[in-house]
Amino acid sequence: MNSKRLAILAMVLLTVPLTASADRIQSTTSVHLTFRQCIAGATACDSIGPSQASKSAGLPGDLAAAASQADPAYGESVGSAKLTDAPAAAELNARVTSLPATRNGSNSIVLKRYTNEAVATQTLTVESTLTYEQVVPPENAGFPADAPSKSGAFAEFVIFTSDANSFEAGTTAEDNFAALMSEEDPDIGFAVLESARAKPARNVTEARTEVFSRTVTLNPGDSIWLMAILQSIAAHGAAVDAALVIDLGWAPEQSAADQP
Repeated sequence: MNSKRLAILAMVLLTVPLTASADRIQSTTSVHLTFRQCIAGATACDSIGPSQASKSAGLPGDLAAAASQADPAYGESVGSAKLTDAPAAAELNARVTSLPATRNGSNSIVLKRYTNEAVATQTLTVESTLTYEQVVPPENAGFPADAPSKSGAFAEFVIFTSDANSFEAGTTAEDNFAALMSEEDPDIGFAVLESARAKPARNVTEARTEVFSRTVTLNPGDSIWLMAILQSIAAHGAAVDAALVIDLGWAPEQSAADQP
């Protein structure tokens, strides 16, 4: 798979190599927490330094993952990811608080393969609801809006196909996270069908709910992959608390004669 499949995956700055042995997965969950220092420039946090501490949770194939870590020098990061039965296909949470001159992150990810097991063509609707609350010190409004030092909640999902029926995901929580972030394997025939992302404000205090959705049509026996990520970033005294719920709706494809 390709880390470019989700634009926001570029904000996850830590990857690790897979081990020689690996478990193969058709679904998995992962949580990754980071703690970094701000690098001052025109503002108190123009950019960020390398990760000073991190924590991963979710073994390959786990239907649920959760992690939390508090550091007296940085603040706290908490995350969880859970795959459930349709229509509530997945639930993700990411909450972070940061101390001055620090930038913390929480990344929650789900991946699952779905197959149309009906005898007729089906339309699958993926609807995501992002709910977040962020409290950002007024001085952070001048931080670069597109820099890794920004504060806010970010959510996105992608629906894709692949020639592969499963993926290698190592054997540890770190391997699992690295597999989700790894570059595309040209042998798996990866192709994006649809993608969608939320567009919350950055570096401002606000609370909001945003809904975004996409649909795809599957013939009997067709399979697709769904991957979603929720990320909360808090820099220089900011706090961000976000939740993402993904609902799935299957419906028979109507023929022209059936349509009103």
